[in-house]
Amino acid sequence: MRTLKAQRLKKQVEYEYRHREEIIEHLLEEAQAEAAKLEAMLTTPAEKMPREEAQQAFEEYREDDEDSYFEQGVIER
Repeated sequence: MRTLKAQRLKKQVEYEYRHREEIIEHLLEEAQAEAAKLEAMLTTPAEKMPREEAQQAFEEYREDDEDSYFEQGVIER
């Protein structure tokens, strides 16, 4: 069992190492899109942004907290 898990992890690391440039580019694109979205939210006057859209955006970022990362297994407590 341990050997199979180690082999899978080794293959995953090798794949990520070979494709790290693509992975980094993808993460950079996501980060730039997110930054542009946040910039638009911060620079749009409150009276021009529909209340429903603002509430939805707020809820989206509110979900991105420590509890959700813990539940996803990204971090440990």
